[in-house]
Amino acid sequence: MNKITKLIFYNTLVFLILIIVIFFLTLLIEVISGRYISKNKLDCSYLQCNANYKYINRSRDAILRNEYEVYYDVIYQKDEYGFRGRKKDVSQINILTVGGSTTDEKFLNLEDTWSHQLELNFRSIGKDIDVVNAGIDGQSSHGHIWNLKNWFPKIDNFNSKYIIFYMGINENLKDEANTKFDLYNDNLTFKEKIKYYIQRNNGLLYKSYNIIVKKYYNLYMNQGYHILLPKYSKPKYKFIPTKQNQENLKNNLLTIKKLTKELKAIPIFVTQRTQYWKKIDNEILLANNSIYNNRDYYNFEKFISETIIEFCEKNNIFCIDIFKNINFEIHDHFELAHTTASGSKKIADYIFKKLYKNYKF
Repeated sequence: MNKITKLIFYNTLVFLILIIVIFFLTLLIEVISGRYISKNKLDCSYLQCNANYKYINRSRDAILRNEYEVYYDVIYQKDEYGFRGRKKDVSQINILTVGGSTTDEKFLNLEDTWSHQLELNFRSIGKDIDVVNAGIDGQSSHGHIWNLKNWFPKIDNFNSKYIIFYMGINENLKDEANTKFDLYNDNLTFKEKIKYYIQRNNGLLYKSYNIIVKKYYNLYMNQGYHILLPKYSKPKYKFIPTKQNQENLKNNLLTIKKLTKELKAIPIFVTQRTQYWKKIDNEILLANNSIYNNRDYYNFEKFISETIIEFCEKNNIFCIDIFKNINFEIHDHFELAHTTASGSKKIADYIFKKLYKNYKF
């Protein structure tokens, strides 16, 4: 072996040893910096524990007045359990609200969300009721089942007397979850499971990734919800649910009921209503724009609502039917689904009226 060959060999060997050392050092730091050996078993990468974001949003009323330059700041915070707006100990929660982004209400300040406005309604009559927001962006009933299995039971001393499920528009009516939002690990590929495992433990790798992409993420999130001023027209087709659609939803509702009871809580279901449709002169018209065109949301929402109400009646569960009983105005939504402060107040006021009438607080 000549000198050049020896030099190449030793340099290669040193390089490989250095790579191995860096790899194991990184692995060690990853384990120490993450939750791989932590007692905290919550999936905080999914739940956004201790989130503290600032968004920039546009006022719906300002848009309607053609004042496009009017913006306001939104502070979005969650506690160490992934809850929003908790004031009492987790053992003393009175009402927990569960749902998707229409419950989480990321682009509203806490005081404007329907969960918090519901709490304010109780406080206005002298009731010290803590309403805690457990909304997760994009969740359907599949995700709510995940919460009841993998989130709330893993919180020491967790206790909530009531759990409100505000649900409907995120339902895929399938017997499988949407893994992008509902986090059903059984449906993940091997690659997705590795990614999920790293995210869940929130070590050096995931933290570094967040630092790198954070500015781009914030630029996107700071835009807030898109403001849409829809036009309405006659539907081009009708949504016709199948018996399997109904069975899938009922099975999920039954599972939610069972798991909620196991937590010694009382389940309450609340239906949803959007502005994807509206009734004019007894005729149903659908929002007609590039995003929502050709989607029969009226019959979709109607089917979800009627299925939930029927389930509640057969299973002696208290339901609140917002789908039938609330009419929203144009200023009550950002983009037809997510409510502004005024829309959230309508939801909170109606839920409060029904709860106060039917339960003793």
